[in-house]
Amino acid sequence: MPWEKQFDEDVVLEKAMRAFWRGGFKGTSMKDLVRETGLNPGSIYAAFKDKEHLFQRCLAKYEVQAEEDLASLQRTFSPKNTILALFDAVFDDTQSGEEACGCFLMNSILETGPQEDDVTRTIRKGLETFEGLIRALIEKGQATGEIPSDLDAANTARLIQGLLAGARLMGRARADHPFVKEAREHAEKLLS
Repeated sequence: MPWEKQFDEDVVLEKAMRAFWRGGFKGTSMKDLVRETGLNPGSIYAAFKDKEHLFQRCLAKYEVQAEEDLASLQRTFSPKNTILALFDAVFDDTQSGEEACGCFLMNSILETGPQEDDVTRTIRKGLETFEGLIRALIEKGQATGEIPSDLDAANTARLIQGLLAGARLMGRARADHPFVKEAREHAEKLLS
């Protein structure tokens, strides 16, 4: 009789993502994943092949969630204020008193480094996608006159992403690090 999945894959991916987010790819064992997801090792292997494939699926889920969060912000804010709201979210995360995990993609790229493998390519794709979303916001803001039209959208998107990464990293190291607030100020100046 073939193996039949008897769990909500989305729920399992969310739980596994949290485990990887806290411990990283290398620091999260199969035992950790079993404990976090409530599945036995055989079910994890049958559904996701191995730890690396499960990790890649978690990265893909995170990317979708990040895009949905950004779309939600865009329904509330103008393009410029959507970008600035990303910095506000970093600040709020560092001040919440909850476990400061940082950005899953950034944590993962810091852990994997410059190697060339499927996991690193998945992470890079996620970062490129997010940079593209920021660029699209800048261009939309330029079209409405909210952001100066002479601003190089591609270059500014890279700078914004770097500021966000730096703010996340500094906030993870120390919740009251001044750069967490300063990054937003720099972004606002870049977009003005």
